[in-house]
Amino acid sequence: MMRTLRLTADDFQPTAGTDYSWYVGQTGLNIEFDGHVLIAPDLGKVRFPRHIRMTGGLGVEPGTDLLVDWGVEVGASIETAGGLQAGWNIVAGLGIRTGGHLVAEDGIKAGWGIVAGQGPIDPIDITAGLFIEAEWGIEARSIQAGTTITCGGALDAKWKITAGRPPLSPDDKPSDIICGHLVKGRIIAGRLIETEPTRNR
Repeated sequence: MMRTLRLTADDFQPTAGTDYSWYVGQTGLNIEFDGHVLIAPDLGKVRFPRHIRMTGGLGVEPGTDLLVDWGVEVGASIETAGGLQAGWNIVAGLGIRTGGHLVAEDGIKAGWGIVAGQGPIDPIDITAGLFIEAEWGIEARSIQAGTTITCGGALDAKWKITAGRPPLSPDDKPSDIICGHLVKGRIIAGRLIETEPTRNR
């Protein structure tokens, strides 16, 4: 059975002049843990100065938003009640589900699906500076990637879907939006390629 590292208010120190608390726990600037990591509720915004990496899953309870200056890499799933933002990549061996915004300066990749928000009534945004990739579906209010968006299942956005930037000239090659089928979402930029379009009829 995997161990669980539980982070509480004692592992974070409020920073004057900011709205977040820095991680000051026992593992140093990085978290590299063989097991699961669970972050306690009601801590507000908490920030890690480098990366967090674990073989198990990452759980963040309600009332806590997570900001990581470098990357996030987990062997299992990521589940946060609030938002998750990383300066590099966010990678999960299984699925990613956040209650708030999911933002990575580089890429977001999941072995299963990616869902931002608590459901279809009030989905939230997914944003990546480079790519967004999921083996299953992707669901959010809006989905935006600097280059490509790829998923094996349904692509579902309440508002808009953007891959790359709108073409500035006829010679501009659009970025690809590859999915099993598009459920909903207005494409602002990118070329839609559906691998199983009949599933949406």
